[in-house]
Amino acid sequence: MIPKFPEFKPLEMTDREEIIGYTSKFLPYSDFNFTSMWSWDIDGKIMVSELNGNLVVNFSDYVTSEPFYSLIGDNDIERAE
Repeated sequence: MIPKFPEFKPLEMTDREEIIGYTSKFLPYSDFNFTSMWSWDIDGKIMVSELNGNLVVNFSDYVTSEPFYSLIGDNDIERAE
């Protein structure tokens, strides 16, 4: 189960169906495709969280390894709780 923001957990194979549930209502985008995230997470650094029914992902830059956050969803985007 993906935790509520601000808690994160490492991406795991068992997250597949839940992530597809968040992303399936949007046009395909490779950064949020579970298979792509799983394949490129060679260091085990991708972390996931849920915020207001949206998926929040903590990625690492492929060149600098600096962390950055991205979000997919359209639920209560203006509310930051």
